[in-house]
Amino acid sequence: MPAHPYSEIQHTEYEKIESRKSKCDSCEQFTSGVVQRCKECAFTTCLRCHHNRLYHYLHILNDLRLDWNPRRRFRKWSNRHAANLLVQAMLAEQEAPSAEKAK
Repeated sequence: MPAHPYSEIQHTEYEKIESRKSKCDSCEQFTSGVVQRCKECAFTTCLRCHHNRLYHYLHILNDLRLDWNPRRRFRKWSNRHAANLLVQAMLAEQEAPSAEKAK
């Protein structure tokens, strides 16, 4: 008979989930950051519940090295700024040879 997924063995494998609509199973709140999802039973917990130790007794995460940092996302304005700098540099390169020819 296969073991029940909710056996009394502590669950120690988690994966980082980044989503704007992640829901923590402990506090039942939606978060726009990172949650950790148990690979054995799909239980999710947010960073606030992790710090306050508000999770199921089989999911003790204290000694685990979990990554709570979201990936760095570039905002649209920063991408536009980089594109503007690139266009300005290209225009400056085009103007430099024409200025030398005028001399």
